[in-house]
Amino acid sequence: MLCQPHGPVASNASSPLFSALRRLSRVAVVSVVALAFVGASERAARADEATPVPGQAQGAQTEAPSPATAPAPSPAPALTLRSGRVVCTLGDTTGFEAPDVRTSLDIVCTELAQRGAQGSPYEVRFGRLGGKILVVMTEGTTHEERRAFAASLEEMPVVAPRLAEAMVHKATVQDSETVDNVLAQSTKPVVSKPIQPGVELGISGATPAGTTFSAAGGMYLGLQFRRERWALAGQARAGGIGSTDGKLVSASVGVGGRYFLTDGDVAPFVGLGVGVGYFHVSRAPRGDYDTDLDGSGFTASAEAGAAFLRTGHVGAALSLRADAPFFALKSDEITATRYDSKMKATTTVIPSESRYVVPLSLNVAITFQ
Repeated sequence: MLCQPHGPVASNASSPLFSALRRLSRVAVVSVVALAFVGASERAARADEATPVPGQAQGAQTEAPSPATAPAPSPAPALTLRSGRVVCTLGDTTGFEAPDVRTSLDIVCTELAQRGAQGSPYEVRFGRLGGKILVVMTEGTTHEERRAFAASLEEMPVVAPRLAEAMVHKATVQDSETVDNVLAQSTKPVVSKPIQPGVELGISGATPAGTTFSAAGGMYLGLQFRRERWALAGQARAGGIGSTDGKLVSASVGVGGRYFLTDGDVAPFVGLGVGVGYFHVSRAPRGDYDTDLDGSGFTASAEAGAAFLRTGHVGAALSLRADAPFFALKSDEITATRYDSKMKATTTVIPSESRYVVPLSLNVAITFQ
């Protein structure tokens, strides 16, 4: 028997190799399954972290909902009050305290009811403009409006009757004004440019120009109201201090204007004015008879001078002034009759005399401004 069957031999020779391959394949399958399980576990964990819990925001903030997902607050219902047959609703009241506007609405509604208002609801709203409060009343059907400014809500007992009166009687708020319900806005001060007042207290020496009459001293009191370079001035003057004959006695009151040539602390000025005056010139008697001159009437004046220390409260002024009267000074006609020892009469006539004089005065004053 020369031939040996070789099938079994081949099977035995290859069995260790097949066993090794089978073990490797089992390990590979187990590894793949394990990796797949780990990957699935990680994906599930990430999905759990990404899924938001109901009522809780994502991330670290867990106490408040996200602004994007927070529900919008529902608007508060409008306040409505009724007084008799009148229904009043509250409009925009941004920036006001609820108790204050509720009381204000109650006051308005009561005033409307007292005046017999009827119809659809009246809306009342409030607004601010600086330190003032705008109160607007609107009728619901015709949409007519009446509005007024109040200094504060505390003025509503005055504002509300006027608004109600104007709305019910189809009038304006201005037409509802009386001596007892004037609003604060109606008494606001008028805006004007500043005026600087001043007082002058001075002495003067006056003499009639172009005559031989003597000079006389005097005093004057003046008021001045200045704005920028212009001033309105008024003066009361009196003169006649002196003991010589032929002196000028005067009294005058006048108003006028001044213009200052510069804005400095020392400023020259010119001025013109009008007034009324009385002038009297005392002269030496002619014999036993008085020949004084006097007259009164309207006068015109011109002056030029300078003001000093204008930036302080106390200053000074120096000026030269001329007063031109619109009348002449006259003396009375005198008829004198004398009798000698034989009772013979001698008549002497002293005619009336007329002189026109222009008093010139040098003035020095202290000013208070």
